[in-house]
Amino acid sequence: MRQACSFRVISVFLAVVLAAGLLSLFQFPGVPLPNVWADESVLKQIETLRGTLSLQDPARRDLGLKLADQLFEEANQLGRKSSPEGEQSLQKASLYRKQAIALYEEALGEKTGQERVGPNPQKPPNPTEGLQKIKIQFQLARLRTQLWEFDRAQPLWEVLVQQQDHPKIRLEAALQLAELHEEERAQVASQEALTFQEKADFYYRIAIEGCGSQDVCLYSHYRRAWCLYRMKKSEEAITEIKLSLWNSKGQIQEEALRDLLLFLGNSGGDGKSALREVEPVAEKISRPELYALLAEGFFASGNQGAGAHVLEHAVTQTPT
Repeated sequence: MRQACSFRVISVFLAVVLAAGLLSLFQFPGVPLPNVWADESVLKQIETLRGTLSLQDPARRDLGLKLADQLFEEANQLGRKSSPEGEQSLQKASLYRKQAIALYEEALGEKTGQERVGPNPQKPPNPTEGLQKIKIQFQLARLRTQLWEFDRAQPLWEVLVQQQDHPKIRLEAALQLAELHEEERAQVASQEALTFQEKADFYYRIAIEGCGSQDVCLYSHYRRAWCLYRMKKSEEAITEIKLSLWNSKGQIQEEALRDLLLFLGNSGGDGKSALREVEPVAEKISRPELYALLAEGFFASGNQGAGAHVLEHAVTQTPT
């Protein structure tokens, strides 16, 4: 009986996969293929048949992972759509995410209470190991974060940061942890905020160590610069924001440039060192108006002397 159930599940699974393959043969250019896994009736049928399988049957785990992946994608699609239903779509996305979590946790084989009781009790499957385990933990961490379950997401992200074999996953985990700690900082009194900010800085540094290419590093440098700025470490923040100014094509990043001027305008001093920071940038992109913007920053922070000094320099640089 068990073999018959397993055969039926595999038959349905193959039918779905073959249907997708046949559709691809007749695809017209520019016309997206329908996602046969997105059909709720198919998902329910697969889930029903999956439930008839033994916990030890590999087909159950494979189908569960496929269902979890699809539910994850469907939830994200619902989150991106602007529909008249609004709140109903958000509730449906939340339900899909919770269903995906249950499937991923079963696939890990670590969740307690999975044993079936009765005349034929069954043990849970052997725990998933290796890369597949890392990928499942990654999905679980993302889902918990999307559901705002930060206290349950954080331990998962920490496990992913500790592993060294998959640098891209480690990078994403470090960024997620840094941003979680910044979220916590925003919700506590100022006396406690520094602790969370220091934790965020720790994980931003891990992300920067493993970011690899310049374009990937830009975001980490930019976020860490703001982290340092909030910690009142002005000089370090300026150094860090400069590392996010240019992409790999040599193009200026406008948001980082704007914030560099903000940091410099609040850095104190007589304005001379700030000018030295801005001059090479202004010359490279031929934008002398940056001096006037820097002067405005000093005036806005109450540093009239530095503002006047920079403004005087700005006048000499303005084309006549």
